[in-house]
Amino acid sequence: MHETQDEQGVDEDLMSLARRRQQGSVLQPILNLLVIAVLFSVVNDWRSEIAYFFESSEPVALGEVTAWPSKHRENPEWAPPVEHNSFVSLEGVPSRRSEGGDWEFFKLVGGDIYVQREGRLAGLSALEKEVATDEAGDNDRTYYEGQGRLLSFASSGERLAGLKRFYGERYGEHFCEDYDQAGLDELAERRREVITRNWTERYRQASAEEREAKGWTEYPTAAEVQEVFESQPLCVNAYFVQSGTRPVDHWWYVVMAALMGLFGAYNAYRVVRWARGWVQG
Repeated sequence: MHETQDEQGVDEDLMSLARRRQQGSVLQPILNLLVIAVLFSVVNDWRSEIAYFFESSEPVALGEVTAWPSKHRENPEWAPPVEHNSFVSLEGVPSRRSEGGDWEFFKLVGGDIYVQREGRLAGLSALEKEVATDEAGDNDRTYYEGQGRLLSFASSGERLAGLKRFYGERYGEHFCEDYDQAGLDELAERRREVITRNWTERYRQASAEEREAKGWTEYPTAAEVQEVFESQPLCVNAYFVQSGTRPVDHWWYVVMAALMGLFGAYNAYRVVRWARGWVQG
């Protein structure tokens, strides 16, 4: 006499396999983990933006940048209170202006501070920009006074690479974070060569009377080269100001990061639930 299926019972291996199939494919947790990794990468890239949101709404007063050199001469220990990713107020005389698209860039006289602000053509259509090209700018062309987000070039990675490249090629600016010691040594050697070449060219172009009156020689001594060499820094630690950008303007980074965090937590929950079901199965 044959046993019925009920008498035989249910095969536990088959039941375990069925439960594991109900858990879904192993691709599910892999996709969840990939989503978590992408979300983490995005939020991690926003760390400085999120941190800026929590900065004080009262700006750090940097004062008149044009006066910085005289303050340093009076007190060699003095340094401006610049800090990466802070909200600041400052003023000064713009120089080395550049305008492109909706933005204007310039360097403030007296310090290695570069400013970005809306240009006179910001918000205009292509046709309006074409018509307004020869019109005088609305922005103050002789003095700047404003507030904004201060960023260190050295701490901004590739964010400011284009700006550094422009000022490096156009004005010969050298930014310290772009050089290791070997690069600085090579840069110093090139500068000494330029000093010597310019010295000799100036001597040869001068009249005999001018040479005698000023005591010029055809070639400089090592001490004279060094004196000229030390008259300006080999490279600079510069800062960038996003004019008009307040901490509160970064609220959406915080909101988006919170939403991504919730979505990431949901994906983590699904991974944990899948793993528990797989082990129990």
